This record gives sequence, C-alpha cells and structure tokens, in this order.
Amino acid sequence: MKELLSLAFAGSIAFATPAMAAETIIDFSTFADGTPITSVAGVTFSMGGGPNASSTPSAVCVFTACPVALSNSDTNDYPTNSVLSAVFGNVVSNVRFTFNNYGTNNGSFYSAFDESGALISSAVIDSSNNYTDFISVGGAGIKSLTWNNNSGGSSNWQFGVGALGFETMSAVPEPSTWALLLLGFGLIGGSMRAARRKGSIAVSYA
Repeated sequence: MKELLSLAFAGSIAFATPAMAAETIIDFSTFADGTPITSVAGVTFSMGGGPNASSTPSAVCVFTACPVALSNSDTNDYPTNSVLSAVFGNVVSNVRFTFNNYGTNNGSFYSAFDESGALISSAVIDSSNNYTDFISVGGAGIKSLTWNNNSGGSSNWQFGVGALGFETMSAVPEPSTWALLLLGFGLIGGSMRAARRKGSIAVSYA
C-alpha cells in the first residue's frame, strides 16, 4: 500500500502544471494629486539620477496636463530626477504602459531587466507635446523596468506614467494531475477502511 501511495504522489509531481496569466493594471489617475507612491500591487517604485535622488515618486497632475500620472518629480514642477524605476514582486510578461513627456523632449527611453539585472529590451519613447504614447514592452521574465529622460541627471525634464499593466503566471494543475491526486486520496481512504475492519475482528478461543 505504501508503494502505491508513493507512486501516485510521485506521478502527480511528474506531470507539468501549465500557467494561467493573472493580469494587473495600475491606473495612477485614480490617485489624489500629490500622493506619494512607493508600492502598489506588489510593485515597488523609486527615483534616482538627479537632484531629488532621495525623494519618493508621486502621482501628480503635471502643470495643466491632467489626469494624474506617476512622475519623476515629487511635486508638480521642477526639479526632477532622470530615472523612475519599478521592481515587480515576481517576474512578469506582457508589460505595457502609457507615457507622456509633457513637452518637446524626445530622448526618453525605457529599459526592462530580468532577475539577474540583464537587459531584456529597451526602446526610445517618441512622446512629446502632451501626447500620450501607449507602449508595449518587449520580452518576458521581466523583473524591473526603468523610465529615463536621457538627461544623465544634468538637466530637468518631467515625464509621467499614466498606467502600468503586466501579467504574472500562476500554476494550475492539469486534469491528469488532479486524477492522480484523487487516486492517491482514494488509496489512502481504502487503506484506512481496511485498517478499521481489521481492528474490529474479534478472535476467541474455545
């Protein structure tokens, strides 16, 4: 019996479990103007590369360009940081976002990295004059994402991320896996019933 139970359990592990994508969308326009943003939906946000390197990213209504967006400034004005970063709680795929440069600077770009910090993809974001771009990030297995105004921290240029979407993978057992698990439970139940019957037999001697 123990051998059968072990076989059923081992068989259930041996079968691969496909993954189901769980989608998350963070809409920064739903936050009040001036709200500090450090962690939302398992994503950690930070800024760097400028005069406000120690400050916290904020959802702000930049100048007159509302609705609210996550900005590389902690106010609705200058000075700014050059880099806004997002670190995901798990590796993700199908990452996309909306982006606005709030002006005529076309040098901003995004970069996506894996868990080891290796670059997965990067591209210039052609967005200017309060025009919002909808960007789809190339690659899967993304652990972090940065937006960079390409100033090297030497000058100010404010941008905003209006929304961020991504998918994480969650394991879902296949039908064959469920069948093996149920078989194991059935064998366990059968062995317990057999043990009870054996214990209930009374033996008497004349």
